[in-house]
Amino acid sequence: MSASWWVVLAACSGDGAGTSDGSDPATSDGPTETGTDTNTDPPTIPPPVWTWPGVYVQRVSVGDVHGCWLNDAGQVACWGDDTKAQVSGAPSGDGFVVITVGLEHSCALDAAGTPVCWGSNEFGQTSAPPGPFVTMDCGGEHCCALDAAGATDCWGNDDNDRSLEPTGPFVSIDAGHAHTCAVKADGAVSCWGLNTFGQTSAASGSFLQVGAAVSHTCAIDTDTKAQCWGADDANQSSPSAFDFFHQVSGGAVHSCAIRTDLQVQCWGLDDDGQAAPPPGTFQQVSAGTYNACALSTPPERVVCWGRDDLGQSSPD
Repeated sequence: MSASWWVVLAACSGDGAGTSDGSDPATSDGPTETGTDTNTDPPTIPPPVWTWPGVYVQRVSVGDVHGCWLNDAGQVACWGDDTKAQVSGAPSGDGFVVITVGLEHSCALDAAGTPVCWGSNEFGQTSAPPGPFVTMDCGGEHCCALDAAGATDCWGNDDNDRSLEPTGPFVSIDAGHAHTCAVKADGAVSCWGLNTFGQTSAASGSFLQVGAAVSHTCAIDTDTKAQCWGADDANQSSPSAFDFFHQVSGGAVHSCAIRTDLQVQCWGLDDDGQAAPPPGTFQQVSAGTYNACALSTPPERVVCWGRDDLGQSSPD
């Protein structure tokens, strides 16, 4: 299959989850794995936002204490903490195709491939290059994008070389809090940046999608199984071996994924209910620092769970 068929329109993660120094924001209260019953059948149902296996459009994204989503007209709506105008600064109009949220900033990609960013610019994270890009994802204080040739372009905080631009070509990219991972055309995952817990020491094999978190990373392999590496003090890197998944997202000390039956399953720290998803069927999930949000199957709505002290889990 040619690389062009694998170009991901957006990568998913709990992109801005974490603390400003790249360290773990929480310690474990014990391992938790939650969700609905294990699904042991091979994948049969593609979620509506996927056009073919491994390719999806990111329409909901959660950071530290805010989130954003795109409705079916491509209009941006954000909620949660607005200290740095990461909510109120959202652009008006429609036609946006990608949304991604960092620690205190947000970015959207328009139909022409031009990034529009708002919120904190302390490290240049909202000073995006002009593009055009086919996908973009923001981490704690940095963002990375891919052009049509699969070349990377990163901007913002470059501590620990998290904004390093390695040689591609890549077909998808995901920015974690202080590291970044990308999938190559042959399915291999390459990661760079902070590696205190082994979060950039990618597993070998062939993968469809990767989700970089704070101190760990998870990915969906070509058998639609989840594999994770990095910190595992709360079992955030220990997904079920018996389930099949479409997409995975890593939060601070938890992970969530869309199973092939379109239900959400989470594992890891659950002290704020961030690993306890509600029932229902969903197209895409994004894990934040202490919460997570998912886009439901039609009729579409954003559903969030976990900590809500600053409205980060109240999209309505």
